[in-house]
Amino acid sequence: MEKLNKKYDNTVKALRTLEEIITDYKINQKQINILAPTEFERQKFLKYMRDSLIQRFEYTFDCFWKYINFYLDQETGIKIDVPTPKRIFRELFRLNLISENQINLALQMVDHRNLTSHTYHEPLAKEISEKIPDYFEFIKDILNKINC
Repeated sequence: MEKLNKKYDNTVKALRTLEEIITDYKINQKQINILAPTEFERQKFLKYMRDSLIQRFEYTFDCFWKYINFYLDQETGIKIDVPTPKRIFRELFRLNLISENQINLALQMVDHRNLTSHTYHEPLAKEISEKIPDYFEFIKDILNKINC
């Protein structure tokens, strides 16, 4: 139980850092003209912020799915032989812990996580960064649901 609580705490800490950058990114997009006087500086600054957003998503996602895997093992006795994020989320769906809309979002989130090493491709980085607030809400909802 102690290890489960530690994994939960680490996931919550990671989630808080993601929430922080989501908030900062939104604020800075609105106040960018104050923060960076030239177009070049604005684009550079927003790119740094976006890259930070994506990186925090990466480690939050990794903490989250590994926590869920451990939770399933410890709390339900379900041990997935070769745990992968998609298998973990499908198991949550099978157990009716997430809805059909949520499983679709979760699978999309896994695909986006797998593509984050290609964020040098600007359209992809933009697409992923725009979905991260939805992924944040999903992760937060699931953590709240299973830790009531």
